[in-house]
Amino acid sequence: MYFIPQIFFKVWTYWSEIKELFPNYQQNSPYDLLFSCILGFLFYQFKKHTQKYVFNFYRPRLVDKYAEPYLSQKLEKINASLFKFLFSTLSFIYGYHALKTIPGHSASLWGAGDVWWTFVGFPMNENSFELKCYYIIGFSYHLQNTASHFLTNPHETYFEMLLHHLATMMLMIFSYSASATHSGI
Repeated sequence: MYFIPQIFFKVWTYWSEIKELFPNYQQNSPYDLLFSCILGFLFYQFKKHTQKYVFNFYRPRLVDKYAEPYLSQKLEKINASLFKFLFSTLSFIYGYHALKTIPGHSASLWGAGDVWWTFVGFPMNENSFELKCYYIIGFSYHLQNTASHFLTNPHETYFEMLLHHLATMMLMIFSYSASATHSGI
């Protein structure tokens, strides 16, 4: 059975009914994502503290090519790009580790299962601790990007990027809260 019709087709499902059908089920809560505020703050502090090292390393190499207003913009862009590269690399490695244990992780993506397995038991998917951590880390990255977006000077794509960050965070919150984490990743 790919989904549970007793819960999926009912308009009003109460928590007591879910507990009767699935006594071991633990609901995902959006409050779990509050930890990502702390992690997002740590990401932001890491990015700010590495900025002086990046500036000291690249400034002598770029002084001859760029004048001062463009030099600081270039150095900030280098710092942001290095942070994104580092985060994306580490996130890929941890994401592979977290997703390889899920039965629905596709074999074409080095997984061991079938994609249709993501819908088995929906909406009562059991999540591993690694998958929850992966969601929290991804959400904290987007939260950090949104916070740093407010603190930078507006560019021509300011509102488009703000809308992108907010939409991504809302999609992550709703997929986590609705236990659609297997298909939400």
